[in-house]
Formats: sequence, structure tokens, C-alpha cells
Amino acid sequence: MNPSAQLSAAYQNLFPVLLTPALWDRISTVPAIVKLLESYLRKAPATMQTHTTGVLGVFQKLLSNRTTETQAFALLRPFLIYVP
Repeated sequence: MNPSAQLSAAYQNLFPVLLTPALWDRISTVPAIVKLLESYLRKAPATMQTHTTGVLGVFQKLLSNRTTETQAFALLRPFLIYVP
């Protein structure tokens, strides 16, 4: 993602879907979705600021499972760095 460009409407509409709990139930897809959310947080932190509760909910869900707790911190790190 180019840091100087804005998110397209399609990507903006996709972001809330990425925060749905059912999407995070399959452990095999968690690392890829975390990477995608990292890109969103790096690319458009101000836009993502409105979804703080959702991102923290995902963090809590990942942290509650021993196999995904490292992914929880991988998600939290860019959130703390990029979101104002």
C-alpha cells in the first residue's frame, strides 16, 4: 500500500467485515488477516481510529487463545504506533 494515497471505498467497506468475530475463529487464517489489518493501520490510521473498539475486541479474542496470543500482540503493535 502506498502511504501517500487514500483508501478506496472498496477497502473502506471491507474493513468492518474484517472485525467480525466469526472471521477470527479459523486459526489458520489469523496471521494473514492480522497482516492485512496492520496494512490498514499503517495506511489510514485516522480512518481506523473510528474502529478502535473493534480492533481491541479482536486483540482480546486473539489474546484469550494460547495459539493466537502472539498474533494479538502483532496486531496491537501497529495500532499503538500509527493510530493517533
